[in-house]
Amino acid sequence: MWVMSSRGRGQMCREALAAFARHGSTPGVLYVQGDTRGYEDVVLPDGWKRIDTGMRFLDHRRHCFREYPDEPWYGFLADDNRPATDGFDAAMIGAAGAWRLACAKSPMRELAIWPHGIPSAMVLGGNLVRDVGWWAPPHVGHCTTDVHWLTITRAAGAAVLVDAVVEHVHWQEGNRPKDETDLTYRKHVDSDVTAMNDWMSANLDAVVARVKTHVATA
Repeated sequence: MWVMSSRGRGQMCREALAAFARHGSTPGVLYVQGDTRGYEDVVLPDGWKRIDTGMRFLDHRRHCFREYPDEPWYGFLADDNRPATDGFDAAMIGAAGAWRLACAKSPMRELAIWPHGIPSAMVLGGNLVRDVGWWAPPHVGHCTTDVHWLTITRAAGAAVLVDAVVEHVHWQEGNRPKDETDLTYRKHVDSDVTAMNDWMSANLDAVVARVKTHVATA
């Protein structure tokens, strides 16, 4: 089950979903946060549904996990992601299996940040999410979800970079201007990093040991 979250980016959302429809075939949920102007003519891929909501960014994934607690996999695709490889979703889902994190490649970005950061779209095995107990960490407000999952899965030997391209159209690459959504993200960084570090100090070793055991026997 994919989740795409979008706020104030109607055109980017249309482009992302159109690219998904060209190259993917798996189900998902689009969460449109806040003002829906500009989203009137968004076309959903087959098997997708749309929820217009006042929920915050990470609450979209929390809501999806509550509504669909038994999925074999959970994937996040940002509205500035552009799938470019046919069958990218099947490749990622297969690599994730039940217990791993699978990341797509993005031109330039995986060279700069992998394996220390997630360059693009990500898929988590369903058993992995259920074992940890959350898709989006309950102790953060907006960001660091990707860092949580990458830290856990790298330490457990369960992080995979898949040979499938999902371009991340990001302002840091110079291929679009920074927008209001980007600025909102930056407001949460310091507090979320502090909350993440506190959680990791108290919980990371036990979670990694448990996941490592499952991965070894999967």
